[in-house]
Amino acid sequence: MILKVLVARLRLTSCELTLGEFFLAIARLGGFLGRKSDGLPGWQTLW
Repeated sequence: MILKVLVARLRLTSCELTLGEFFLAIARLGGFLGRKSDGLPGWQTLW
């Protein structure tokens, strides 16, 4: 259920996410922009 809500909220194309894609999607909800020079989200963003 959480995955369906995440896909609908972020307008993703597929419900099948890898673990890395899932954490990046969660980080996007926390304000992570995902620019080329940003690197990976930290624990504060994921919290």
